[in-house]
Parts: sequence; C-alpha cells; structure tokens
Amino acid sequence: MPLTVVTDVSVKQAGNIKIVLGPKITTITAPSLAAFTLDGTCPARELNFDTTASYTEDQSLCERDAKTTLDKRTHSLTLRFRVDKANFETLRTLLAWDAEIGVFARFFDPSTTALATANKGYAWNGKVGKYLLNPVAIGNEYEAVVEFYEVKFEPNAVLAA
Repeated sequence: MPLTVVTDVSVKQAGNIKIVLGPKITTITAPSLAAFTLDGTCPARELNFDTTASYTEDQSLCERDAKTTLDKRTHSLTLRFRVDKANFETLRTLLAWDAEIGVFARFFDPSTTALATANKGYAWNGKVGKYLLNPVAIGNEYEAVVEFYEVKFEPNAVLAA
C-alpha cells in the first residue's frame, strides 16, 4: 500500500473561515443554518477552542498490565471580537451571561462563498461565562472577549437547512 504524503502548501489566496452564532443548537451534529442570527466572520479576531483529556489507570489482581481509560474530557471555547458601540449592544443581547449559545465555524474556504446547507465544520454549544468590552477603543472599535463554559463540541458537524 502506498504511503499518503501530507505536505503544507504555501499558496496565497483570498478567503476566510465563516463563523456564525445563534441560540443553542438543538442537533449539534446537524445544526440548522436558519437558526443562526449573527455572522461573526469579519468581527472575529480569534476563535480559540481546545479539548483537555485526563486519563486513569486501573489494574485488577488478575491482570498483568494496567488499563488506561479516559477519565474526563473537557472542551473550551473563547472568541475575541472587534465591534463598534452599536454592534456591541447587539452582541450584548445575544451573549448575556449564562445564555446558552450555538456557534458554527466552517473551515477556511478560498472562494469566500456564503454558508450553505451541507457545509462541513465545527459546532459548539456553550454557556456564556464572560463577555467583557474593553473600554479603550482601537481604531473606533472596541474589543470584546467571550468565554464559554459547559461547552459541547462536534468536530464533524454538517449544516442542515
């Protein structure tokens, strides 16, 4: 069997990822495109997500080797936005503390096409733990940081209608 070679290709091209936000996603593997209310693609400066896993080892008296099993898996999600004062009010309504929010991010697409059904990407549900507006404007925009807790993550989400 031939080996698959994975290389990085350095080609400059236009495009971006697409990030949308809205109320809690009911089916996280197939979020509804119509349910999202906010396009956060261009205002978003950072989209940071991670999964932390911890493991435990167990060995009975009749086993020669210990078995490693998953103990806990925790997901995290943080967004950083640049917004003007008017859009901050819109975001503040959606991202109220403890509100449960759905987020979908389509992978980088050089064509810059709009989101459509059958697009693949990542989906999250999470509660807003922190939403702060930096009081110092940077180029007439404010920087807002959103951190989520109780995050549910789906790495193989596909948009539904």
